This record gives sequence, structure tokens and C-alpha cells, in this order.
Amino acid sequence: MSEVKITKNNNSINKINIFKCIGNLIFLVYIVAVLSITGVLYIKPSDFTYMHMSPNLVPLVNTISDFMGNPQSVLRQVILNIIFFMPFGFLYTMLYLKKDKKLLKVLVIALVFSTCIETLQFFVGRFMDVDDIIWNTSGAIIGSIIYFLINNLICKIK
Repeated sequence: MSEVKITKNNNSINKINIFKCIGNLIFLVYIVAVLSITGVLYIKPSDFTYMHMSPNLVPLVNTISDFMGNPQSVLRQVILNIIFFMPFGFLYTMLYLKKDKKLLKVLVIALVFSTCIETLQFFVGRFMDVDDIIWNTSGAIIGSIIYFLINNLICKIK
């Protein structure tokens, strides 16, 4: 059984989908982990009094120039940023987009979340990089597509 029935005093019954509750809990733990890993959870009011580093606001220029000098390191960083946000796209799609299947919603939500993280990182002494926003958002889209592929495969098997 994936549903639990809860009876109130007025005899109305509410159903709680256990899988959705567990999914929401996993998504929440993932979000907290992302905020912790990126250092955003550790912001103090004093962090906003001065800027630490100049942000990279020009898309892909640093990635391309760094790739020429150390392709393995840059490729590793890009792949890790993509993988880091794949669960975001997968879980968000599974929990909130099952019916309308619009990738644009995942793109916008991932873009906003990643931009917030990068902006806040600027104030905790970490480097703010627009390329990270691009790779994180790409990872979320890939995660969403993976969910759609798995879901379609399961529907065909049934």
C-alpha cells in the first residue's frame, strides 16, 4: 500500500501518499546537502560587508581558456557541476511535473536556484561563476530528461 488514510473527527478521510512524502523528504535532504556543500548555509551577516573575489559574469570564456591549459581539470569540474544538479531535475520532475511535463519549468527553477547559490557564494568567500549556473542548470535538465525516459519505459512495460 502506498497510501495511508487519516481520519479526522468529522469523519472525512485524507489520503497521504507515502511515496510522495518520502520523495519530498529526499528532495529536502538533497537541497540542504547542496546548500551545505556550497557553503551557503554558513553565511553570517558580517559576510555581506565586503566582497571577496571578482565574479565571472562572462559565460564560457573562463571555461574555454582554462580548458586550453588544463583540459582534464576543467572537464572534471564541468562534469561534477552537471552531476551535482541531476538529482535536482530528476526529483523536481518526479514530484512536481508529472502531469504537464514541461522542461521549461525545470530550467527556470534550476536556473533560479543555481543563481541564488552562486550569488550567495560570492559573499562567503567562494568564487561566483556564471559557468557553474550554466552547468548546474544543464544537469537539472538532464536529470529531468532521465526521469521522463525512465517513466516512459516503466509505462511501456506495464
